Formats: sequence, C-alpha cells, structure tokens
Amino acid sequence: MRNSFIILLLVNLILSCDGDKKNIPISGVFRIESKSMKSQLIDTFFADQNQVKIYTDDFYAYTNLKDDSTASFGIGFYESNGNELMEHNMYSTSALDTPHVYRLKIERGEAGYKQTIDQMKINGIPTKLVEQYVSVPATGDSPMDGIWKLTRYCKVVGTDSLFEYRVQYKIFHKGYFMFVQDMHSNDNKGKIKSGFGFGHFDFKKDQITETNLFSTYVSNIDKQIMLNVVFNGDDDFYQTISSDVDNNRAIEFYTRITNFKK
Repeated sequence: MRNSFIILLLVNLILSCDGDKKNIPISGVFRIESKSMKSQLIDTFFADQNQVKIYTDDFYAYTNLKDDSTASFGIGFYESNGNELMEHNMYSTSALDTPHVYRLKIERGEAGYKQTIDQMKINGIPTKLVEQYVSVPATGDSPMDGIWKLTRYCKVVGTDSLFEYRVQYKIFHKGYFMFVQDMHSNDNKGKIKSGFGFGHFDFKKDQITETNLFSTYVSNIDKQIMLNVVFNGDDDFYQTISSDVDNNRAIEFYTRITNFKK
C-alpha cells in the first residue's frame, strides 16, 4: 500500500512538472536592445533597433521600423514548452496570412529576455537570428486588454461615408496599445501601405486616450489622441477618431479574437 502511494505521488509530481513546462507564458511588453544575424554570408550586429514586442498569455505582436522608414510587423498566437516558443503567424508584412511557425529559444533574465531562431531563412539562406529584449514597466490592466481584429473601416467626409478595405489588428496589454495595418491606397488600389503605432493608453468609461511613443505616423508621436468607444457586449466595439483639422471622422469596428488553434 505504501509503495502504491509513493508511485502515485511521483506520477502526479511528474505530470505537474510537465504541465508547467508546456504552459509558461512570457506575458509583457518589451523593447529590443540588440540584434545579430549570422550565416555563411553575413555576420552582423545591430544596436538600438526600432522594434517593440508584446506578449499576452496567448498572443504576440511586434513592430519594426526599418532604416528606409518602411514598416514591418507580425501578429499571431504562440505555444510555450519550457524554454522554447512556437509562434504561429496570423498576419505579417512578410507572410501576410500564410500559416507559418517560428521556433524560438528563450533565455529569461531579470531585465528581459533573449530569443534565438537557429534556422531562419533570410533571402533563402539559413541564418541564426538573436534578439535581446528589455522589459517595459507595466502600468495596469484594463477591460480593453486582449487582441482585436478590424472588421469594418468607415471614413466620414461631410455627409459621405467611404468604406475602405484594410487588414488591421489592435492589441491592448498592461497599459500599452499597438496597432498594425495593411491598407489599400485610394490613389493606387493595387498598392498596399503598411503602418503601425505603439504607446500607452488610458481607458475611462467610453473614451480611450492614446499616446504614440513609436509609430510610422510621425505626426502622431507624443500626441494624445482621443477615441470615443461604444461597446456591443464584451467582444465587440467601435471607435471614432475625429480630425482636429476638419469635421472628418474615421470609424473603426473591432471584434475580440477568442477562437484560435493551439
């Protein structure tokens, strides 16, 4: 009887440890500190890259501003297994909505973490990519926290309502927000423009105040933008952005992403 009890205790301990190993979220907001890439052809190191990354308990999102001022971003969900993360692409500037899995090795530290992708193909060449991130202090939780997908975009000009197609996601987490977008230009419908914004926000009743700290829209940086929000339950809302120059408005409809495959 005693031996059976000991065996049962050991089995429970093993299962408990294994369960913890497979589900260790890396929730937080992070700013990149350095990046290195190494392959048969290149061996480079970059500091002070323009890149931020957010992890919730289920999702990730990152934004990057390249040297030529073009936007790069990715958003998706992830699985954790010990010191390994598997990021599942939902949408990115490089892969669009094509399913793809990135395998990352994670080394955590007191100030942040380091991620390594051993075999990332850059221009078709297997490359080792190492990125070092530092944590950005959280400022609080909000009912807005989560990841939201744009379902409809309407621009109101005078008495006219213009509906535009764009792929856009928005994430709120620990006092910070991030939006990423690919949109069709009215001047050239075949061309897709990419953009993003990142900063901190304050949510009170039916209003969000956003302050962009990092964005492709330079005129919005360090500027407070007031958004009026209307909820339809817990998982749907729309926000209205009014121009401070004219009477034009932009209305964005969002739904919370709750169903995804793991």
